[in-house]
Amino acid sequence: MKSEKLKPEKLTPEMPKPVKSEKLALAWLLVASIFRILPHIPNVSPVMSAALFAGAKLDRKTSWITLIAMMVVTDVVLSQIHGTAVFGWWSFFTFSGVLLVSVLGSTLRHAFTGPRFLACSLSGALLFWTWTNLGTWMTSGLYPINGAGLIACFAAAVPFLKTAVIGDLIWSFLLFVSYEFIQQRIPVGSNSPGMQNT
Repeated sequence: MKSEKLKPEKLTPEMPKPVKSEKLALAWLLVASIFRILPHIPNVSPVMSAALFAGAKLDRKTSWITLIAMMVVTDVVLSQIHGTAVFGWWSFFTFSGVLLVSVLGSTLRHAFTGPRFLACSLSGALLFWTWTNLGTWMTSGLYPINGAGLIACFAAAVPFLKTAVIGDLIWSFLLFVSYEFIQQRIPVGSNSPGMQNT
């Protein structure tokens, strides 16, 4: 029998490892926090989009802790800038609204498609707008706690809905697309060819 010569396997350099997804996601949420503090068009802030993004890119515990920390810190800074109260009963609706949107975002974690992303972005914007305006009706003292007061509260908020939805869609697009672009294209943790660790 003829002995077959074994062909040596073609060696290829180790592919560089991509940026760790969690660290990059946390960095993006830090950027969103900064933009919440900077001057912006009313109701066009990255809060809802950051919640959707955190739910999609981080596990439940990490996303909730990060979002709460983000809201607390930025609320304190904004209160110092504008001379307003830091926390109140309205904070429950704002914070819980952020967490609800993050739960919605978790549906994108393993099944991300364009239509699903658009649906979650629109749903998140409407959910956050509805829930926080309900909180305004219940806690602000500006409206009577009855059906007429509820209608008046939401009627007053309708003019802001358009800018809120547009802003949320833009911020969501920027966060998700820029994250995927960077995550896929910046390798770290690899050694240069021919270099040895000492």
